[in-house]
Amino acid sequence: MEPIVLYYTLMGETKNAAMAIATGLGTEAVAVYSLKPSDIERLKKCDIVVFGCGSYFGMPPERALEFVDLLPRGEGRKAAVFCVGWIIIGGALDALAKRLADRGYTVVAKRSKKRFFSPVSREDKGLIGFGRKLREGV
Repeated sequence: MEPIVLYYTLMGETKNAAMAIATGLGTEAVAVYSLKPSDIERLKKCDIVVFGCGSYFGMPPERALEFVDLLPRGEGRKAAVFCVGWIIIGGALDALAKRLADRGYTVVAKRSKKRFFSPVSREDKGLIGFGRKLREGV
C-alpha cells in the first residue's frame, strides 16, 4: 500500500492532526504548499490520498479546495478527508469529499477533530486509530 497524507494548515493544528493520521497509516504528512514535482508524481502511484484542512465557519479554506483541483485525476483511487475546527465541521468535510470525488477519487472515510481550548496532539489516539483503519482498508 502506498498512502500519503496531505494537509493545508493556517495555524498548525491541522499539521498535528495530519501527523497523527500519518503515524497510524505508516506514512508521512506533507503540507500542500511544500510539494515538489517528485511528490506530484508520487501522488499518481498512491493507493490512498488522505487530505485535510481546517474548517472555518463550516467550510474549508478556498486555497485548500484550489489545491484539490490541482491533484492528479483519481481514476477511482481511494481518498479520505479530515478537518480540524472549533464547532461546525460537517460542511467542510462534505465540501472536501465532493471536490475529491469530482476529481475521480472514491472517498472511503471522513474524520473530524473538534478543537476547543486545547491544541490537537500529534499523539491523538483517535486520529492515529483513523490512520490505522485506513491502512487496514477501512
